[in-house]
Amino acid sequence: MTDALEAAELAFEDGELEQALSHAERALTEAPDDVQALELKGHLLAERGRFAEADEVFTALLARTPKNLPALIAAADVKIREPSDDGSQVEAGLALLDRAAPLAKGDELLQAELSLLRGLAFNHLGELDE
Repeated sequence: MTDALEAAELAFEDGELEQALSHAERALTEAPDDVQALELKGHLLAERGRFAEADEVFTALLARTPKNLPALIAAADVKIREPSDDGSQVEAGLALLDRAAPLAKGDELLQAELSLLRGLAFNHLGELDE
């Protein structure tokens, strides 16, 4: 783990999201393919409500590591929570959850998280139909 990534994680734990994002970006400058740094940056962007940017980060991360379960769940969460006037983003989030489900098999907590996200997604789709 690089010093920048460690500083990013510490800042995130302290609730200093902008500082954590700055450190994560520095870590990615030093090691552009660092999976941990990409994942942290995606989470930080999502926490700041910067869903489109978080979506780009998670898309790039999943291109590198397509069976990365935490990234699949986080990417689905971003797509489901991202404000949109149509259901395409939500449906893309559901597709990511479908990819994540076999990887989470046997883990009750992860299965519960997937179910919660599915419920949110179907709720959003229902609101869009109204």
